Amino acid sequence: MMKVHRISLLVLIISLVFFWVTPMSASAETTYTFTGGGKGHAVGLCMSGVLYAANQGLNYNQILPHYYTGVTIGARGGVDASLIRAKVYSAAWAFGVKGNGTYQVKNSSGTVIKSLLSGSTITVTYKGGGTYEIKSQTQGTCTVTGGMVNLEPLTTTKFTFPNGLSYQGKIRVVVPTNEGVTAVNILSIDSYLKGLAEEPDSWPTQGLQTLAIASRTYAYRRTITNASSSYDIDNNGLYYIGVRTAPNYAKAVNDTRDVIITYQGSPITAAYSGSCGGHTENIEDVWGGSPVAYLKARPCNWCKTIKWYRWGPLTYSKSRLEAIFKSHGVDVGSLIDIDISNRSAGGHVRKARIIGTAKTVTVWGYSQLGSWLAFYPGVNSSLYWISKSGSTPSPGTSPTPSKISTASSKLYAARRVVKIKQPFGLTFNTNPPIARAHIFVRRRVIGIKKWGRYRKYRTHPRGFINLVGRIDKSSVYEFYYPGNRTYKGVRKRLVVRVKR
Repeated sequence: MMKVHRISLLVLIISLVFFWVTPMSASAETTYTFTGGGKGHAVGLCMSGVLYAANQGLNYNQILPHYYTGVTIGARGGVDASLIRAKVYSAAWAFGVKGNGTYQVKNSSGTVIKSLLSGSTITVTYKGGGTYEIKSQTQGTCTVTGGMVNLEPLTTTKFTFPNGLSYQGKIRVVVPTNEGVTAVNILSIDSYLKGLAEEPDSWPTQGLQTLAIASRTYAYRRTITNASSSYDIDNNGLYYIGVRTAPNYAKAVNDTRDVIITYQGSPITAAYSGSCGGHTENIEDVWGGSPVAYLKARPCNWCKTIKWYRWGPLTYSKSRLEAIFKSHGVDVGSLIDIDISNRSAGGHVRKARIIGTAKTVTVWGYSQLGSWLAFYPGVNSSLYWISKSGSTPSPGTSPTPSKISTASSKLYAARRVVKIKQPFGLTFNTNPPIARAHIFVRRRVIGIKKWGRYRKYRTHPRGFINLVGRIDKSSVYEFYYPGNRTYKGVRKRLVVRVKR
């Protein structure tokens, strides 16, 4: 818990939440409710923030350095013309593929094994030992040895796979370790970028250009770091769908030709995600490993008006969580609690302790716990809080003195003036937690008499109000609690001035 000066402001906040709530039935199964913010790992570029900044007229030279510390942005000749190998399809032993024109089947040394007519569909089957069978519906069967098959276009402009996606350029078929028979699309980085579907084509020009530069940098770096692998990149890196009609994004790629982001002369790992929820993350706090100088936690006030800034509540039963954990090899016995107090500088969950009757297991907040729950039905973030059912006080109990904290910095209070050294947000907590209270908050900028409209909030099931990312410079905030069904007649008002 961060140090707080005990002054009259604390007393005022204590008086804000004197009410009780009805406890849950003792017979009900324990539930865990997640509320949070952001979508994705929150390392590097926040795409929700990019959209907002671009709509405000900022360009990539202004946006990119905000998220990537100490970088240089500029053109490097030949980047877009260099080739990238993108994994696009895989199957256990065989798959079909169709070219819309003529093409050739070649082995690893470039020898032509077979030429195929326009529109031919073939089935590629791996027979083991580096040998493949190529079977055409109309032109017979051939065998290719040497560990790989290359499909070289002549008049073919695209190859179409069973999932309906089509790709330009050459197709290479390989069998990487433990991945089955795999199709790899080989084409220029410029063409590859135009097949990405990371964001809508309707985005503002500056946003699409920012995305193009970040994607180009990420892809180019992967061609360097994965040069000895069977392919450079897959859809866990960038979302590549092949042939796509997106004229605005294609123009953004062309207009930023060869422009990449470098740090001390080398292309960076230009990580980005959907929304950071108000603060990006240090890379080492998400995936471990050593710190990276340009992937540092940074405040982001640009994403607060965009979808995914806040989400929830998402509720899971105890038995459902136990089943999810077991499916990922974590069996702690009967689940007792989930401790998420280990947080990063950005306020995200760094590591979580899953506590059970058999043992306690520590997992990463995003790459493990957040990702496990992304499909049930979708936490997919490391900025979250958890409320366990039955943790609210019984009727008639009074809360003990409240505590005030921020997610990323010390909070200094002087009467009714709150000063945040490096602002990320204000969190008002009560202990024990008081849940589901309606709180109204409005803001007035210093020097302007008129108040803004009230915004309605409900306290988190653990009894706090979190204003992460909503704290503006030199403003007055009024917190108003009108009472609710469980404790009628309460009228509490608190006015706080926030300075930076």
